[in-house]
Amino acid sequence: MRSASLSNVLIRCTRTDEKAAAAGFELVRRDLGLWVLEFETDENADFSVGLSSVCGRLAGLLPELRGLADGSQDFTLHLALWANDIAAILIPPVLSEIAAQCGFGIEIVIDPGT
Repeated sequence: MRSASLSNVLIRCTRTDEKAAAAGFELVRRDLGLWVLEFETDENADFSVGLSSVCGRLAGLLPELRGLADGSQDFTLHLALWANDIAAILIPPVLSEIAAQCGFGIEIVIDPGT
């Protein structure tokens, strides 16, 4: 039985220009300049498997993501996960490296499944 799985993954950035569109982001709130890039998740997959898939997708987007930190008021990778028990959530070095290269923060929200 899996102890944790990703339920929602997205990158959000807040900008006043259209630069995020080139990286595949969708403008969801023009009045706020809020751009979102959503990732597909498999809620039946273990957290580490899902996160590995996210890392692969992010690695493929590195050229587009690298320039978005400049000019963004908020640039964050949002990871929402479900856990049915106490679970260790390990952020792999590759994700930390990608975040550092691109300049985005990492936000983790855990639903304890109670």
